[in-house]
Amino acid sequence: MITGYFLIALVENHRDKGYLKKILQMALCSTAFYFVYNVVVSGDGLDWIKNHYTIGSVFTWLTGQDDPAGFHLWYFYCLLWSFTIVTSVYKLFNVGTLYALALIMLVYHFSGAGMFSCYTVSIPAMVLGIALYKNKTLINRVPANAVFGCAIVMLFLMGLEAYYNIGKPGFYYEGHILALIIFILAMRIPSALNSSGLAYIGLECSALIYILHVFVNGIFSFVIDYRTIPLQVLKPWIVFGGSLGLAMICRHVSKLKLNYGACKD
Repeated sequence: MITGYFLIALVENHRDKGYLKKILQMALCSTAFYFVYNVVVSGDGLDWIKNHYTIGSVFTWLTGQDDPAGFHLWYFYCLLWSFTIVTSVYKLFNVGTLYALALIMLVYHFSGAGMFSCYTVSIPAMVLGIALYKNKTLINRVPANAVFGCAIVMLFLMGLEAYYNIGKPGFYYEGHILALIIFILAMRIPSALNSSGLAYIGLECSALIYILHVFVNGIFSFVIDYRTIPLQVLKPWIVFGGSLGLAMICRHVSKLKLNYGACKD
């Protein structure tokens, strides 16, 4: 949704190819990292590679539906393809065609079809971001209190669904609505997000947090027993804190290298 919001500006400023290059670099580097990590942790070496890199897994990898080296990295590949599709349609046709495409994707999604299901969510979300960009003036007229109230309601509904689906898969469509509400709230009250700390986490660390949280969770699982109820509740915050800390270290090291390179030049 955020990508969709900035997509038109990226295209008009001829920065869309640079954006794709950046995402591709993150996807390949993180996949290589988890490839090595999984080979080492599994202890199986070649057997792990043979079991995970089959013809089917490579196909789902290249189409952005999954990644044999790190199950959460499918997002980057899905983002690459979704951005390419939406950008191409926008350049060749118009925004109206994108709205029609998003509607077709949603119909396909709710029909229960599993094939390429990631795109039936990602492309409509991206087009929704474009719609938010196109209707900024209208959104700014929505009372902030009403938006905040909707966010509280969605959180409550998510809690109910989580409670009644313990041990069973849930749909959590409230989460998608909540993401939209938070986005609108950020547009409606930009001053609420002017904190330098939040800006640093969002701009500098968010991608690294997403990449590293599985690695951090794996490391913490060796030293922390999550079987007690308090630690089960705190686990997301523990993993987030560890991921944020490691992301900050990585960013700091990369900036030191850049500064060193600049001074050397």
